[in-house]
Amino acid sequence: MRRIVIAALSFLMSVPLTAATVRGTVLVKDSRLPGTTVTLRFGETVMTTVSDADGAFSFQNVPVSDAMLTAEFSGLRNAKTTFRIKESDSEVALTLKMKLRRADDSIVIVCGPPRYDQGSVFTMYRNEADKLPIGH
Repeated sequence: MRRIVIAALSFLMSVPLTAATVRGTVLVKDSRLPGTTVTLRFGETVMTTVSDADGAFSFQNVPVSDAMLTAEFSGLRNAKTTFRIKESDSEVALTLKMKLRRADDSIVIVCGPPRYDQGSVFTMYRNEADKLPIGH
């Protein structure tokens, strides 16, 4: 029985890691962008998530493969990157940087919970957005 356990453990230790965590952050300029749709494609599989309040996203148990990561947000150009997950990878960390589509494009910004007395949704143009003191 002891030999079987040792043989099983030896086999399990020799099996290469075949899945990784893909995580990262979505940025616009140097600020983190929450609420961004992030899509991971590998093989025939498509996984989608939304970046959290810090602009962070994560995909678990991604197999060894060539992959493409896309970030989408209304008013911004999609950010894309391709990469390879190798057997030796347990985690892959990426940053996706987004930009306005055109200088005259506008984006919609939603600020916290609805405030009906003042409104919580407004339109801002790029020249106005560039002046905002946006923190991380």
